[in-house]
Amino acid sequence: MNENNSLLEQNYLDLKSKAKKVIEDLFAQHSNFHSLSEELISDLRSKYADSPYRFRFVVQKYFMNVTFDYRAIPYRYILPVFDFYLTQKFYPSYNKVISTYKDDFIQRSRNIRQIFPDLIETEEDVSQIIKLIMACTLTTYISHPIFTVKKERLKHSYLAGFYLGIAYLISDKILDNKNITITEKFYLHNEILKFLSNPQNAVVEHPLIKPFACQVISEFEPKSSITQYELLYHLQRIQFEDALFIFNEKSIDSIKEKTVNSGLKTFLSLQAVQSCGRDFDMFKNFQTNFLYSLLVQLDDDLRDIKKDREQGIRTFFSDSIESEHFSPHKLYLALVAIFVGKNKQLTWMYTDYFAHLKNPNNQGSLDHDKIILFLEKTTSCNLKDLTHQILH
Repeated sequence: MNENNSLLEQNYLDLKSKAKKVIEDLFAQHSNFHSLSEELISDLRSKYADSPYRFRFVVQKYFMNVTFDYRAIPYRYILPVFDFYLTQKFYPSYNKVISTYKDDFIQRSRNIRQIFPDLIETEEDVSQIIKLIMACTLTTYISHPIFTVKKERLKHSYLAGFYLGIAYLISDKILDNKNITITEKFYLHNEILKFLSNPQNAVVEHPLIKPFACQVISEFEPKSSITQYELLYHLQRIQFEDALFIFNEKSIDSIKEKTVNSGLKTFLSLQAVQSCGRDFDMFKNFQTNFLYSLLVQLDDDLRDIKKDREQGIRTFFSDSIESEHFSPHKLYLALVAIFVGKNKQLTWMYTDYFAHLKNPNNQGSLDHDKIILFLEKTTSCNLKDLTHQILH
């Protein structure tokens, strides 16, 4: 292991140690979440289960995800948002930019399919890449008023979103694939870490990573993007570690470790998107941001119960863990209480929770419908049309 690898590994271990400390303290404060009070759930249900879920709640959730700002929507973001909807969307130059990026996206995706046809093969795959592109570019947009944003920065965010989307598909289709051997997974994992730890000098041999490595280096100069490479190194470490983790729902230590993994994966994923819009310190306000990331992951897991069960993915909710040992619902509601305590306007999080409980099976399609609508409203692009141009 070279010096840079040693430093990255130590930084990763320090990060995980901080996350473990946060979880240990949280579980100690709540008696290991060993049971959910029926009185509490009944009280919350009477207050929030039938409350209307408004569009501004969706907007606020998005702002928190890309800013880690838990107040009401900060005024400093209003100007760029209004600028986008009331001005930029109707400029001929905006439509030209969208057309250019659309053509570039289609061509890049086609090039990948020529080499790895199984990597992008469905509308859902295309949607996943677009979701990350939109997150990265819009993060840049709202983080910097338009008069300070340069085209190069937005292009950087577009490319970051594209490659994050590809990385997600690689993880989802290969590293999480039960039909691929552990040996093959370790080989791919180690090749990814080798590249991320020393992108300028690494000799990558894996046929899936080699072409992407060359492209990424040409788009993201290693010295100027060193924090992004390090961030992705940590994300790869925790994703692979969690994929190999053998979860024992009867062991509180195992439950705590699974909780650390879940929170840290989402924390680093959100940081990867946020890094497109601003300079950041990973450890600034770490405890609060890590706990919010854990809540985001639990929210995703509660929403995706049906999908996770079909794919054999074990989460706290897909396994229906609810015993004297641990209640994931109590953990979820305790996290909501923490953020409601910071901002009373976040009580809609309880409404969100009960909405998931009412109809968990349709939430996946609802999310897909949302990205279709969002794409059309912001770019006038049609997901089915994009998918057809890429796949045919």
